[in-house]
Amino acid sequence: MRNVNFRSRAAMDRQAQIVCRSILTQSPNPYLVLAPTLRIMEANPAYLGATRSRQETLARIDMFDAFPDNPHDEHANGVRNLGGSFGRVLSCLVRDEMPVQRYDVRDERGVWEVRWWKPANWPVLDDDGAVIAIIHHVRDVTEPVLARSRTALPLDLISRAELAMENARRERETAAQDRARAVAKTRPLLRADSEATCSNAAFLTSRTKRSI
Repeated sequence: MRNVNFRSRAAMDRQAQIVCRSILTQSPNPYLVLAPTLRIMEANPAYLGATRSRQETLARIDMFDAFPDNPHDEHANGVRNLGGSFGRVLSCLVRDEMPVQRYDVRDERGVWEVRWWKPANWPVLDDDGAVIAIIHHVRDVTEPVLARSRTALPLDLISRAELAMENARRERETAAQDRARAVAKTRPLLRADSEATCSNAAFLTSRTKRSI
């Protein structure tokens, strides 16, 4: 006999929500769930750990009130760029992959820490295609970004090195051209010497034959 599920649609929806929350909670990847108004609905433990935050301080507040720009960084653009990504998600209803973004966070003492992230955002749609939530996922790439910046050469030093390499290349080309011109100048002389040598050899050969 076939097993028939007699649960109501509401009961199945509640069960699905429990399953989704369990998956979200146990995932090692940082996820934040936002309402379409950008109010924070829930953050999983991985996201709380990555952003040095607590669930009770994030619940039901605006994303950018919870995570403002670092006021000590005059070039901070995290709020603007992340807000633009959320706007694309809401208007186009598609996943939006952001480039690497600096977005500093505060620790438990309120001290700002430099952080670089690789964010991605995508919509959750209902049966009618309307946005009911936005999933915000981040990957902390601070260590590799800072490692590259420590090993990178200053721009002026790179420019000088490139100029020196270009000058060396031009010098090699000039030397090669000079050698080619020198060979071209000596070629007629070598040809004349060769012809003279052949002529003398023929003359000596003819005299030798006559004397024999």
